[in-house]
Amino acid sequence: MRFQFLVLICLSSLFVFAKGAPQTILVSHNEIKGPVVGKSHTEDLTIFADGSVTYKEAGNDRKEASFTTKLTPQKLQRLNLLLQGKEVRAIPSEIPSQIPTIDYDWEKKMEIHRNGSQQTVVIRSF
Repeated sequence: MRFQFLVLICLSSLFVFAKGAPQTILVSHNEIKGPVVGKSHTEDLTIFADGSVTYKEAGNDRKEASFTTKLTPQKLQRLNLLLQGKEVRAIPSEIPSQIPTIDYDWEKKMEIHRNGSQQTVVIRSF
């Protein structure tokens, strides 16, 4: 009985001190190849519901870099209004290349999270 009580206390303390992952509102991922053959890099931007922003880039054509910042409440509110707008909701899930690519390939993927749903937009040869 004492053992079960001890296990119950340990498990309940985990729930009290466990911190959930912050909710994202926008995730952007870019994969860029070119213009020189064999050169490529990626860029990742994440904006969280609390206004935190992280950006990371890495590749064989540059040094790895990252930064974090925080949006002001006003800027976060303006971003939320933009993402909730009918114009952004009307963006198709995939946008093909508008011109033929020769030596430069840029793939962009954005995930917009709002009220339990997710909108994904992929832009080919951005």
